[in-house]
Amino acid sequence: MYAPETLMGAAAPSRAFQLDEKAYVMLRQDADRTLLQAVLVRPEHRRQGRGRELLHTVEAAFPKKPLVISMLPTGPLYSFLQAMQWEPMPLPLFEMVRPL
Repeated sequence: MYAPETLMGAAAPSRAFQLDEKAYVMLRQDADRTLLQAVLVRPEHRRQGRGRELLHTVEAAFPKKPLVISMLPTGPLYSFLQAMQWEPMPLPLFEMVRPL
């Protein structure tokens, strides 16, 4: 988990945004998408609509490219994004090994 101060110190090409020092997002704009690298809502402000408000603000600020976040399909962030109508996208993934 990131501390808010860590997110706000993001170096280019990443950028960080905050909502009233209660919710934070770190993102990077790519050619074809806006990649959310971290989303954080301070524990004392969770379940009050802060994360929802922050992501709506990000959507409005970056309207031409889809928002994407890489994550495991479990946990509170996954449930939160599902509730906001985000959809999982197929991700081709493989592992490679070099026998020694």
